[in-house]
Amino acid sequence: MIDQATGESDASRPDAVEVQPGDALAKQRTMRLSIIEGSFWSVMQTLNDNYLVPFGLSINMTLAEVGFMNALAGLIPSAGQVWGAMLMERRRRKAVLVAGVVLQASLYPLVALLGILFLAHVVVSVLPIILIVLYSGIVLANAVGSPAWFSMMGDVVPESIRGRYFSKRNSITTLVGLIGTLAVAFVVNAMHGSNMVIIALALVLVVAAGSRYVSASLLTKHYDAPFTIDKSDHVGIRQFFRELPKSNFGHFTLLVALVNFAQMVASPYFTPYMIVDLHFDYVTYAVVNLSSSFIALVVYPLVGKYSDRFGNVLMLRVGAVMIPLIPLFWAFFTNPVEIILVPQVLSGVGWTMFNLATFNFVFDSIEPHKRGYFLAYYNMLIGICVFAGGLVGALLFQFAAAVISFMNPILFVFLLSALLRGVSVAAFLPGVKEIRPVEHAPHLPVFRFRNLTMAKGFIEVSGFEHWYRARPAHDHVATSHHWGVHWGFHKKPVKD
Repeated sequence: MIDQATGESDASRPDAVEVQPGDALAKQRTMRLSIIEGSFWSVMQTLNDNYLVPFGLSINMTLAEVGFMNALAGLIPSAGQVWGAMLMERRRRKAVLVAGVVLQASLYPLVALLGILFLAHVVVSVLPIILIVLYSGIVLANAVGSPAWFSMMGDVVPESIRGRYFSKRNSITTLVGLIGTLAVAFVVNAMHGSNMVIIALALVLVVAAGSRYVSASLLTKHYDAPFTIDKSDHVGIRQFFRELPKSNFGHFTLLVALVNFAQMVASPYFTPYMIVDLHFDYVTYAVVNLSSSFIALVVYPLVGKYSDRFGNVLMLRVGAVMIPLIPLFWAFFTNPVEIILVPQVLSGVGWTMFNLATFNFVFDSIEPHKRGYFLAYYNMLIGICVFAGGLVGALLFQFAAAVISFMNPILFVFLLSALLRGVSVAAFLPGVKEIRPVEHAPHLPVFRFRNLTMAKGFIEVSGFEHWYRARPAHDHVATSHHWGVHWGFHKKPVKD
């Protein structure tokens, strides 16, 4: 890869290491190991995502506390990732990664212990607060290792097959997570009585811990290429944020951050809505919740193939226009089958395309020796937006519950989340351009908005039109000279 700041290749850097045949074999082995490790991570993550909130509700956590916990879990990783990037200057990347994963796994049994304390009527009133603190520790530990994993895998996976490899990895890990979560759902649903359910949910968290310990063991066998960070590679946070409004990567970062903000406004309330308002049992809840992941299994191979061929930005555009529709349709369907067929199908397709495209776009945009800091700052902004979105969502829910009587407060939050997603996509999606040479894309309809204005509380959108194709990178991009990143800004507006 060519550093845009100097025009030199990575091989000309003092810390560059020539790839030996043994290194190539080690990278291939790591790519295989990463799929197995990711499968155990997926079991942990899907159990966490699907059963931590039900566990919290079972120990009398309120919806406001659920919203705050999710918001805090979005903010804390920001500090953790900056810390992790700094640790990479003094420690081997693999050591930083494994330490974070082991700490994360070790906190899950402590969370499970809260269920036992609840059944024993010990400090019941503060158990939700303790859960928030412990879960914050879990996400912090995971965040510390995240820049190291991202940097390591960026060195391992060749750019030419990155889309296909990670789509294959995500397909397999998603399938394994689905199987594990569905198996657990049947066990939890078979437990009758609130006490037995709490015990079952506590055991689920212990299984999550075990899966993460296995993941940590496999990470110790990953290849960690020789890697040093020069002082000249350091990127200051002020410099990063100062360039955001001026650059292609900045528009991309703002798009992802604001979409995550809008998502987080509604995200904490889908689980309570299904369990409390729609009265789904745990099997129905799990099937509905995981249906989008089944759709993702079908979509992942196609997205990986076409992102390598036509670029990540086209996938980003198609996925982004679906995302605002998801909470909108949740407000109109209550039957599990209808929810699966409409909003969950949209979720499976839209989020899969959006997330895989953003993941690969970051890899393409950042030079290897600067990935740690860039990823940390990028995720810091996203984390701040996630935290803010969670707080805004909690405030909106409290407002709707106190003032609005004509509809369910959660549905009110869903509708506002849909509106915020749409505004974010309309404002920043047109400014994101492909940064590498790709084939001409087929004529796929992707939408954009022009002349977006806000006045007196109303949003006026004019000039709604189709955006039919993605041009090759050289039609769009003027590369800058900032930090070895393909910023891709225009000195003059380019009509498209």
